[in-house]
Amino acid sequence: MIISLYATYEVIQHNKQHFVLNYSFLLFALIFWLLPYGIWNETSTNYLFSNLNFTTYNVSSLKQLLLELLYSRENLTSLYGLFLLFSMVYVTFIFALNIKKYKSRKLFFSSWLITMFSIIYIPITFKLLYLYNVLSLYILFAMFFIPVIVDSFGYFIGMWIGGKFIKKKFAPHISPKKTWEGAIASYLFGALCVYLLLYLGYQTNNVKLTYFTNIKQLIVGIVFLPVASIVGDLLFSAFKRLLDIKDFSNLLPGHGGIMDRFDSTSFVVLMSSTILFI
Repeated sequence: MIISLYATYEVIQHNKQHFVLNYSFLLFALIFWLLPYGIWNETSTNYLFSNLNFTTYNVSSLKQLLLELLYSRENLTSLYGLFLLFSMVYVTFIFALNIKKYKSRKLFFSSWLITMFSIIYIPITFKLLYLYNVLSLYILFAMFFIPVIVDSFGYFIGMWIGGKFIKKKFAPHISPKKTWEGAIASYLFGALCVYLLLYLGYQTNNVKLTYFTNIKQLIVGIVFLPVASIVGDLLFSAFKRLLDIKDFSNLLPGHGGIMDRFDSTSFVVLMSSTILFI
């Protein structure tokens, strides 16, 4: 939770608002992380601090806890909807009061959108990582390893043959160094990694290494998870360009901040968790 709040702050701190106001925005990020309240009740069946661990992990329990961690039927529309509406009104009001700080409408709306996105999206994805950490170290490893493979092969293949076959850059306005050769390689090796990490356990009847349990999940995962990793990287790179910064923070010298490292991982976590219900 603390890491997710820091990750949220390192993104929104560049929105030109006073740091006290940005701290107030973090209260909404904290609320989104803690909702729904039932999961933190010791007497509730939703209680997450149980004896669930690597040895008791199974996909059924994972799907059940994913649902309970993100929402519960009795408060899905009320609490989430209420705090989402209130956060939008509050953030918009603060930005409107300080509109003169922005040189253009584009910068104003970009900063507002990045702030709203961050206080909702980042806590939810870190909450999902928390669940994988509780249930299965293997799945947690897989969520991190898939983006590593996608980024690594994209980088090395791009340096090796990038631009030799396709002269046009992959995303010149967002990440000028990315090539089509690197993007294709990262997708193909990422798809292979998805198969080996998320489906091989099912084929070998190894419950501890199982994530996808049917061919539909596998196909959708192979098609979309490498894309999710690439999109996550590009989206947060676009955020940095809109905010005119190189890195979100200097927490990790030479590597930037938490969301400079977790951008692709966050999208893989969210996408894979969604695919699990197919």
